[in-house]
Amino acid sequence: MIMSAYRLRGEVGGVPASFALVEGDNLVGSRMESEVVLAERGVSRRHALVRVRPGGIEVEDLGSKNGTRLNGKPVRTTAVHVADELRFGSVSLVLEEVASGDADLAVRLDGPAPEDAGGRTTQSESRQAERACGTWLSAIEKVGELLPRPVTEPGPPLRALALAAGAAGGAVVEWDGSGEPTIHTACGDPQVLRAVAQARQLFREVARIGTGEALSEVGEVGMAAAAVPGTDRPIGVVLVGPALPSGGGPALRAVARLLAGSTGLAPAGGEARPTPVLVFPDGHVAGESPAMTALYRQLRPLVDGDLPLLIVGETGAGKEHVARLIHASSRRARGPFVALNCAAIPAELLEAELFGIERGVATGVVEREGKLQQASGGVLLLDEIGDMAPALQAKLLRVLQEREVVPVGGKRSVPVDVGLIAATNTEPERLLAEGRFRPDLFYRIAGYVLRVPPLRERREDIPRLVEHFVRRFAGETGRAVRGVTVRAMDALIGYRWPGNVRELEHELRRLVYLCPHGQAIDSTLVPPRLAVQPVADPDDLRLETHVAATERVVILRALDRTGGNQTQAAKLLGISRNGLTLKLERLGISTGD
Repeated sequence: MIMSAYRLRGEVGGVPASFALVEGDNLVGSRMESEVVLAERGVSRRHALVRVRPGGIEVEDLGSKNGTRLNGKPVRTTAVHVADELRFGSVSLVLEEVASGDADLAVRLDGPAPEDAGGRTTQSESRQAERACGTWLSAIEKVGELLPRPVTEPGPPLRALALAAGAAGGAVVEWDGSGEPTIHTACGDPQVLRAVAQARQLFREVARIGTGEALSEVGEVGMAAAAVPGTDRPIGVVLVGPALPSGGGPALRAVARLLAGSTGLAPAGGEARPTPVLVFPDGHVAGESPAMTALYRQLRPLVDGDLPLLIVGETGAGKEHVARLIHASSRRARGPFVALNCAAIPAELLEAELFGIERGVATGVVEREGKLQQASGGVLLLDEIGDMAPALQAKLLRVLQEREVVPVGGKRSVPVDVGLIAATNTEPERLLAEGRFRPDLFYRIAGYVLRVPPLRERREDIPRLVEHFVRRFAGETGRAVRGVTVRAMDALIGYRWPGNVRELEHELRRLVYLCPHGQAIDSTLVPPRLAVQPVADPDDLRLETHVAATERVVILRALDRTGGNQTQAAKLLGISRNGLTLKLERLGISTGD
């Protein structure tokens, strides 16, 4: 028998909250281990049990100080039905049957939140992580010592890695996309040979997204793969053994890159110029949509050299993330990455910030290096370069041509070696047409123009971004978030996100804070403005189609402004409460009621 799904929904501390009920006993109380956590006035530590059984639902008060009420009447043990109101202390919740989309998780977050672990456990895990980190760093150092370019025999580095990492065995593997992977060398436990077959999916991932590297897992079996420069055959590193330390993912990927880039398996003789792989910095979520895959394909040949780049994209689309990706993948990766937002600094201060300033130029002024000097040997990102004053654009042009900078108030020039990336949220043609940008500087910095697609053009990436941000914010705040429901994810995917990834990030931070302890982010937490808003087909000239689309947008805006209160929303819209109800039904707008 398939049981229906249920939840309790209401307000906790003035904030909307919903609690999914599991089959069996659901403990209601102020303790964090409760299924329904109500850390509010009048709620006992073990307040009540809500039992979900095939035959129905009942509530049992557990001798709480302030009692449990059903529809306003105190109860000890009684049956509960959909739409009944339960009051635990000062908190009132209504029993609801859950729509299927809110019963299933689109993103499941496994593992307890930090606040669920005891102090001793947390300290023990911290010490274990430190030891694992030290082990992997030692392993990388040993492998690095044995990896001059090129390496014709990867066996010694592999044995050094396995020994330093405490692995029972390892293998260096290559796969061309068909048949069985080729093992170039192996050592230790024969179990590694059986583990190699599991690595094929990892190689497929590297070949599919073309980003150069991927990680399967670290634990009993650790696997990493990295693309060999100039070929489509990724190199993989497989390690096995119970001694393999956890938390070694970044290091194992680094070793895979070292082996892939340093072995003699790459094209020999210098006949083909190798195409660098892309190295994603920490915190960057690799997009898998066609739009982002095309962007990565453009990037790969650009990171090998100093061709000036201009990144164009809407605010919040991720221009700085792309710039950091270019820096991490380039020969300047060991140098600094310095970002300067030209729109955030007053014009009279931007020159000193960019070029530096000599001591004594004015009273109290001390000598300070500019961003150009700070970025020497690395990459400088000039964000919103279209807001730079024309006079300053002329000075920047001279610096780029002469490769030297004269600080404000200075008399001698200082050589600089900088890879320049500029970014703007305005189309460069418009900047030139409006006279806001010097043509000679534009052609100097726009060796290649990269366009970062807005989030609405790469909706396929939203689930991965949602999972990344929810995990991050849950970890930062110590909140136990079970995941994101299908219905909530549908709303997030369907929204147009005018603020792009940055708006999505801020919204998910808010949703993590609102999510009750141990529960999933469901559609009741998603504000009405994020509800799916179908856009009328421009080729459909029927008036009612466009009227309906406009009505939907305005109604959702009114509901958002009133916090979902339909009576107040109807007043803002200038219609009756019943009229709004009919429109909601006709337009298919759900308010979570």
